Amino acid sequence: MDFNNMVDDRELIVVPTETRFHLEKTSTYTKAFSIVGFIFGAILVLASLGVLFGGSAVASSIPGMGGLGLLGGGIFMFIGLLMLVFTAVFIFLMVKLMRFSTLSASSIMKEDNQELEAALKELKTYFVVSGILAIVFIATFILSMIAFGGMIMGLAGGGLGL
Repeated sequence: MDFNNMVDDRELIVVPTETRFHLEKTSTYTKAFSIVGFIFGAILVLASLGVLFGGSAVASSIPGMGGLGLLGGGIFMFIGLLMLVFTAVFIFLMVKLMRFSTLSASSIMKEDNQELEAALKELKTYFVVSGILAIVFIATFILSMIAFGGMIMGLAGGGLGL
């Protein structure tokens, strides 16, 4: 089918009854998943604020960890900020999933193709951002394994100076 020569007519897409049923079920599950995600996001916000503000205080109260060498308490601030950025992206993804859920359910009820198109656009954004995050996490994992392997090889090769 040649989509380039089609007239821009919103009525060309027809959603069969069985597809509507599956879309409605998907809408229900994505809504439940996004609600659980929002609860988990709130827990992540609290945890990251705890690390951000309480981590260096806890580390300074533990004997032998007072200065943490050259890092000081800054490592906890870095980890806390990194957790906050991750949490913000996670909550953004849950918002996209919730918008897909509400728009798709509404498009089924109203039989509105434009609203269905908006719902699918939200779902596309969710998967694009999730894919980018997956690539970033895989690359970070590979780089950390290379760094850790280099550290182990350095220690195995007499890097301790014993």
